Amino acid sequence: MNYQQLLKQLTDIGPRYAQCEMDAAKIIEDYLSSQNTIFTPQPFTSVVPIVSKAELIVDGKPVECLGSSIVSGQIPDGESHFGYSGETPYNIAYSPVTDSISVVDY
Repeated sequence: MNYQQLLKQLTDIGPRYAQCEMDAAKIIEDYLSSQNTIFTPQPFTSVVPIVSKAELIVDGKPVECLGSSIVSGQIPDGESHFGYSGETPYNIAYSPVTDSISVVDY
């Protein structure tokens, strides 16, 4: 089975957040139906915060980013960060071995 087209459709949506999450669910449901796969959707109600401002400053320079947190913070030099640490919640995933910053909690 070739999943390439399905993956392309899901990737083209971008982060699965708010309406995009519902769009992704529809794509997956359509695909499963086309494969005669039996499934049961599990809808749920959720609240999605509206991001009024998102900024990321790295070495004094702005970096394009998506809002995914409600608190500010700093990433200590050269450390990897992911999810929740101690009493300070954050969700910037950073690794010194890549140039990418991921909003993992979407």
